[in-house]
Amino acid sequence: EYKSSRSVEQNNFFHAMIRAIAETSGHSVDEIKGYVCQEYLGDVEYTGLDGSKRTRVQSTSELSVEEMSSLIERVRQLANQLDVRMEHIEYG
Repeated sequence: EYKSSRSVEQNNFFHAMIRAIAETSGHSVDEIKGYVCQEYLGDVEYTGLDGSKRTRVQSTSELSVEEMSSLIERVRQLANQLDVRMEHIEYG
């Protein structure tokens, strides 16, 4: 079945990976998630209430299943670089 937005399982797995990286690195979950989203997803431009151009970090809730899979793979690579053990994290 086709889903246009990321799945609940993907979201749960992503957050488990973020928690594992945070625990290992000594950073907060919010810091790691913010870093990952800024680094790998970048900014989205929008028009503010006053008509001015503004930017914000793209949210994972806006990602498709395919895009979320790609982000998960990049976070997995980051975890490997940081020697974060993630054998205990299940996906699906």
